[in-house]
Amino acid sequence: MTNKINKKGFIATIAIVLLSTGTLAFLVVTLAATYSYADGIERRELRIQNSLNKRACEETRPLIIAKDYFLNKEVFLSDFGCAIHK
Repeated sequence: MTNKINKKGFIATIAIVLLSTGTLAFLVVTLAATYSYADGIERRELRIQNSLNKRACEETRPLIIAKDYFLNKEVFLSDFGCAIHK
């Protein structure tokens, strides 16, 4: 009689361990997918921002050259991360 009770307890313990392992594996896969997605979005945003900064620098260049006709040094625009020179 006690042997049957011990077997039921062992089977329940194995079931709990398997469920916990499955849940942990699901959690790891979900977190890895989430990290990969967030990293891809962040890189895309950085590429877009770099493109916009480059365009803004190209549009600002004629204005700075027209404003300062005798521009003879390099002007660094920290907002756009670029340098302008003749």
